[in-house]
Amino acid sequence: MNKQYIQKKFVKALKSENIRLTPQRQAIFSNIMASNSHRECDDIYESLVNNGVVISKATIYRTLDILVEYNLIRKLLIENGKAKYERKIGKPHHDHMICIETGEIIEFD
Repeated sequence: MNKQYIQKKFVKALKSENIRLTPQRQAIFSNIMASNSHRECDDIYESLVNNGVVISKATIYRTLDILVEYNLIRKLLIENGKAKYERKIGKPHHDHMICIETGEIIEFD
């Protein structure tokens, strides 16, 4: 899938929710689309802050909820009640297993 199509889908999702496209929301989206990892909100926040983005966790959570709702990312609920997020669009379908000893997420087809 090309990047322009994915970007347009993101902008359309924000417009549907009457939310502005801000530099912070664009940074969240770009950060997630550039990663193949399963990350918690705190991981995304840390990555953005380390790259000089001034942002709140509330903005990240709101943006993540929209991205999940519009099938751009996947939300994985793990046993300890935390959520991890991964890019969904542009990736082939796969399932997950979570190791109960280490918490490691294993992808499989």
